[in-house]
Amino acid sequence: MEGKVYLIGCGLVKEHLTIEAINVISEADIILYDRLIDKDILKINKKAKKIYAGKKPGQSGKQNTINKFFIKYKNKVIARLHAGSSFIFGRGYEEYLFLRKNNISIKVIPGISSFQILEKLRIPLTYRKTSSSVALITGSRADKTSNYNGICADTLIFYMPVLNLKNIIKRLKQKNKHLSSDFILIENAFEENYRIINGKIDNILELAKEAQIEPPSLLVVGKIKRKLEGNSVLLFRQKENERETKKLLNNFEVINKPLIKIGYKKLNKKNIPQNKIYSFTSPNAVKSVFSQLKLTGKFIAIGDITKKTIKKYGKNALVPKIQTSNGLMSYLKKFNKKNIIVFCSKNTNVKGFKKIYCYDTIYLKNKSIRKTIDNIDIIFPTSSEILAHLAKLIPINELNKKTIVVIGPKVASEAKKYRLHIDFMLEKPDIAELNRLK
Repeated sequence: MEGKVYLIGCGLVKEHLTIEAINVISEADIILYDRLIDKDILKINKKAKKIYAGKKPGQSGKQNTINKFFIKYKNKVIARLHAGSSFIFGRGYEEYLFLRKNNISIKVIPGISSFQILEKLRIPLTYRKTSSSVALITGSRADKTSNYNGICADTLIFYMPVLNLKNIIKRLKQKNKHLSSDFILIENAFEENYRIINGKIDNILELAKEAQIEPPSLLVVGKIKRKLEGNSVLLFRQKENERETKKLLNNFEVINKPLIKIGYKKLNKKNIPQNKIYSFTSPNAVKSVFSQLKLTGKFIAIGDITKKTIKKYGKNALVPKIQTSNGLMSYLKKFNKKNIIVFCSKNTNVKGFKKIYCYDTIYLKNKSIRKTIDNIDIIFPTSSEILAHLAKLIPINELNKKTIVVIGPKVASEAKKYRLHIDFMLEKPDIAELNRLK
């Protein structure tokens, strides 16, 4: 081969390469590769000189170094490997113009772009009843602007949205667009530990922060009615909640294998004054406190289910708009900090307020779980404590073979620690929300 540069779209995994791409890579002298390509691609040609040309977000200056490599090796065959498609939000076209200007022979070999992986995750981009147009939009423009001219489409796909998510939401609100649409963030879409979290325009920013969503990610905005596949769902709730759980999830075949039990701590009445603002981080906190104390004052619940539990004891409770630990902390800042008491366990994420630990989580070993998992469709850990315990009992690769649903960003964040994927995240701390996905 004469000196030539091949701009190759490598898709998301090695299997996405075209036959033409494989043939070129096999014969190349130099392989210049991006940060996000499947590293197995490099094994196709063991003899070629391999040069890492990856750029993290914000490292735009590195393009000059890449251009210097093109000049240095202009008499060689260079396989320039781009993740996804070279010409969709990559530097492919910039490199094409540079090579053309310097009279270096070029050929472009197309690849699969990131948005095409959404089908594999069963996220529709068009649907006859709700979406007849799609826009691909970059979340980070080279000129630092954020005009997002494509926001008129029914379905929006933002590449690289995480660092600019606040501006994306601001612009959509300014244009009165997608105010009631679904917002779905997909992190590491082509890895085993992908995570999908969903929300609305008013809460997706907070949910993304609490779930610790990072690049590389995609944001899909539109009327997207995702559905769960499968009927059997495995939960790990306390034995005493089993009957209620099956009643709430009447659209599913429910199998419950308890992994925890709750131990209520003895509370000292003298240390808990009356007529304060009492905040509860879970139904278990409510049960522990109200089984021991009679309180008067203002009550605040982390979410709707905790509010309902408080209601059973004849008390009304306020609920923050964003039903997460961070949402609760933001809401509590409206009140005088000196008057606030938070009832919780030691595992709480709530910080900055007086806390009283009113219950403990006791972990159980259930030897039958591993065999049960083989025969179910959906795994549904309802708390970060349960998920962490489950990840220690069952190999991660076995768990990742199943559809995994979690409640809230705290549990989604815990999944990240164990490289567990997340298929669905329920926004509200209410297991009955699972029925909406059926």
